[in-house]
Amino acid sequence: MIPLPAVMQRLQDAALAWAAEQPDIRAVVRVGSFARAYRPADALSDLDLILYTATPARYKDWGDWIAGFGPAWVSVPFEHAGDECEQIAIYEDGAKLDMAFFRLERLKQMAEDGALDEVLGRGYVALLDRDGLGAQLPPAPDTPLPGDPPDERAYRAAVDHFWYDAAQTAKYLWRGQLWVAKLLDARLKTSLLAMLEWHARALNGPDCDTWLDGRFMADWADPAAYDALHGAFGHFDAADSRRALGASIALFRRLATETAARLGYTYPAELDARISRFIAQIEAGTPPPR
Repeated sequence: MIPLPAVMQRLQDAALAWAAEQPDIRAVVRVGSFARAYRPADALSDLDLILYTATPARYKDWGDWIAGFGPAWVSVPFEHAGDECEQIAIYEDGAKLDMAFFRLERLKQMAEDGALDEVLGRGYVALLDRDGLGAQLPPAPDTPLPGDPPDERAYRAAVDHFWYDAAQTAKYLWRGQLWVAKLLDARLKTSLLAMLEWHARALNGPDCDTWLDGRFMADWADPAAYDALHGAFGHFDAADSRRALGASIALFRRLATETAARLGYTYPAELDARISRFIAQIEAGTPPPR
């Protein structure tokens, strides 16, 4: 774990001083790259704080307290499920502060179970601990987090979503509606990422750390799959988007087939064949009659 840069230390001190004045905020924990030994922070890392409170919904709206930490370039709120939320701001020199307001019950449960959730499991530093709950938490491991393989239902859902989005992307490319096609392609890539992660763990075991949102992918993904990704993204152009769609389909098919074989599942080859034919007809300019 590297020490906080001066600008981050100032933000943390200001946030802690403010939190200490809020009676409902019972604990503040630093997480993320400035809290872990494994793959620690770099020059552009953010400061990530979790504030455990009995009333997280109180912080859903932007407040003057954010500007009180320093001159903020921009501040944006994000709502989570239920009443939890985040407030994220960028300050001087591009320093980004992410404050997540989580239910206090989360912290109580971890203290009771003696087990960390995924957020704290990569590393944490307790900064404020009014009730002593942080002191009851186990230390975070300084090794990668293992990941369980998907069950067959989750695997099949990812495959179904991919092929649905592939068909829809082809339709909108045929119509010349490139923006909608790109939005669908982004959704398609979500299913592709899930399969990249499952494939990596199926090949290398549950201790293969696939991180979040494709982080450090060059280190954990199958090398051939990672190379193939360079062709899976197209320009804002119909012809290149069709080419990229074909590359995405070929890569997904290989990953999904190999993952199914490793996990003892069945790859839906008939679904693949039907939608592949449908896409081929669209790209040939002859959509099937209705």
